[in-house]
Amino acid sequence: MYTDCGAIDEAHNVFINSITHDEFFFTVILRAYARLDSPFLAFQTFEQMLQEGFLPNKGGYISIFTTCAKQLAVLQGKRMHACILATMFVSDIATNTALVTMYNRCRNTEYAKWIFENMGEVDAVIWNVMIASCLEQSQGEYALELFNSMRQQGVILSKVTVIHVLDACGSQMALARGLQLHSIMMGSEFEADLMVQTALINMYGNCGSVRYAEMVFERVKSKDEVIWSAMVAVYSQSGQVHNAVQMFDKMLQEGMVSNKFVVSSILSGCAELRVPIEGKQMHARMSASGFTLDGAVRNALISFYGKTSSLKDAWKAFHMTLEPDMVSWNAIIAVCAEHGRLDSACQVFSQLLQQAMLVDKAGFISVLSACANQAALSEGKRMHAWVTCSGFDGDLNLDNALANMYGKCGQLHHMCNIFNCMSEKNLVTWNTLIGVYAQHGRDKEALQLFEEMQETGIAPDRLTFTSVLSACATQGALAEGKRIHEIFRSRGYEPDQIVGSSLVSLYGKCGSLTEAKEVFNSVPEQDVVIWNALITAFSQNGYGEQVLELFNTMQKSNIKPTGVTFISVLSACSHVGRIDEAWHNFLTMQVCYQIEPVVDHYNCMIDLLSRAGRLDDAEYLLDIMLSEPTVASLMTLLGACRKELDDVRGERIAEKVFILDPKSPSPYVMLSNIYASVGRMDDALGLMKLMRDRDILFEPGDSMSSLFDEETNAELYEVYSEANVCII
Repeated sequence: MYTDCGAIDEAHNVFINSITHDEFFFTVILRAYARLDSPFLAFQTFEQMLQEGFLPNKGGYISIFTTCAKQLAVLQGKRMHACILATMFVSDIATNTALVTMYNRCRNTEYAKWIFENMGEVDAVIWNVMIASCLEQSQGEYALELFNSMRQQGVILSKVTVIHVLDACGSQMALARGLQLHSIMMGSEFEADLMVQTALINMYGNCGSVRYAEMVFERVKSKDEVIWSAMVAVYSQSGQVHNAVQMFDKMLQEGMVSNKFVVSSILSGCAELRVPIEGKQMHARMSASGFTLDGAVRNALISFYGKTSSLKDAWKAFHMTLEPDMVSWNAIIAVCAEHGRLDSACQVFSQLLQQAMLVDKAGFISVLSACANQAALSEGKRMHAWVTCSGFDGDLNLDNALANMYGKCGQLHHMCNIFNCMSEKNLVTWNTLIGVYAQHGRDKEALQLFEEMQETGIAPDRLTFTSVLSACATQGALAEGKRIHEIFRSRGYEPDQIVGSSLVSLYGKCGSLTEAKEVFNSVPEQDVVIWNALITAFSQNGYGEQVLELFNTMQKSNIKPTGVTFISVLSACSHVGRIDEAWHNFLTMQVCYQIEPVVDHYNCMIDLLSRAGRLDDAEYLLDIMLSEPTVASLMTLLGACRKELDDVRGERIAEKVFILDPKSPSPYVMLSNIYASVGRMDDALGLMKLMRDRDILFEPGDSMSSLFDEETNAELYEVYSEANVCII
């Protein structure tokens, strides 16, 4: 009676005052303690039960394993596990399901897998438990493998299974598998189920296929608030914020009640795309309708204003509540970090400490994110000390944040120390190290870690493949890149814009343009990043005409070019000698697309104009550059001066190179050739003496006579010999 009424204290008093106990009495009270969340009493009772010579029945074991799972008490759970090995329950499906759940919750996945794989009999419930556990631990690939095995064994699908597998397809962006599962459901009982339809929309949204999500949404006859919210989120996540707002308005017109999930997703979409107008309109709608600003919405507003406006506006959003919770504090710390205001982030952190508030893991992670640059290394080390003192040392997420901080600061040895001391590593851990190594040009180490990661049983995701494919591209490792591409395909992945761009860049840098074009065509929805990758690939391989054709096709596809696009286009114009088209694109870039030219754009134009002998225009561009010209652009123009025998201009350009690269012999030699070509042999000799006085040496292996053009070779060689310039 007491246990059924939730009166745990009264039930406990009855139990301890009883003179005799039997197996049934122990089991009843054990199950009550587990059900009423009294783990200490449950464990204590289990120990007493063993001491008095009793063993639990099946219900008792299931209760104690459930308690261990809730408390993450894996050591206690292992002890309980040992007790059933010699009992009849060792092969019981319900008991093993509780065991598998306990080990998965405690992140002892190897134990869970071993029990599952050695069970003589399994049912749909334990399959669902395993698949759900994989999703909780970001092991979507393994979840899909389990689903395939489940189907091969003829297990009947349940709604729970379908929803879990759709979630796995979405987490892995495995569109092909998602489509396959969708086709299996056609005509079944699941086709009209709202929860399944919502999961389908979420899956297609996560796979980047808005069109399929729209098709599912439109076919649902009776829509509820959840499915409307899912479609709004798909638009927000895919960058179609305008459509998200329109869908939100339709949702309200249909009599649905707006919720914090919908509002937060729209604000998050506005924040990621840096579109302040739509976000502010949403905020105004909320204020006008009297929408309650709970924690999730308030924090979304803080992030939105922080990313689209100023830090001041983010603080205004923060102060909308008199008593901000820890999540709000973490949000404002993250905004300070994103604005590069380490001082403000640390000031907020110190304020929390002064108010005796317990900084949680998310707060430390936000501050460590702010410290993830070389200038903030000392502050990052101080935060590391705080993490240790706060008792979070050894926490997986914080260790990942620390490894990322040290890696971004260039402290790779500290990063490796963190990695080597971690008792547990997850996908984020491996991605952090692989990404840092790739960013620092340590491509061999990145590829080696990729192999080690797979040996540990952790399946790579799209971020992993993006990093290792970039490493292959830098190395020019075509064979290795193809092998990794095959692994990518074998796991059921379809290239999206990000991985597709990495593959296109890899094949482009290795000269395999056919493969680059095939990958490009296989991506369902091309964005500007993958267009840039393809155009750059053709540009790097000298196919100027094809670059210009691709650029025209890109514009016809309504893809807005970026500064990177125009670098390749201007370079192509230079290679094929299209001066007028280059000028047109150079001006269009600034007038129509508001792209300020950088040094690479100027270099392309200067190279083109120099090749065409239009030295006045080339020098004019040099003079109006906002940034310092590069040695490469100056030497290009200096070479053109030699060709045009323009000694006066050559002197001006050479003087600039002398300042930028004072130890290089190339500008001296180039200007000497110009002097000799126009008959200024005394000046050529004086320049050689100047080289000697400045201790400027030829590069090892250079042949002195090979540095001069044929017409002046003999005479200048004699001049150099007379000057007795030191050659190494």
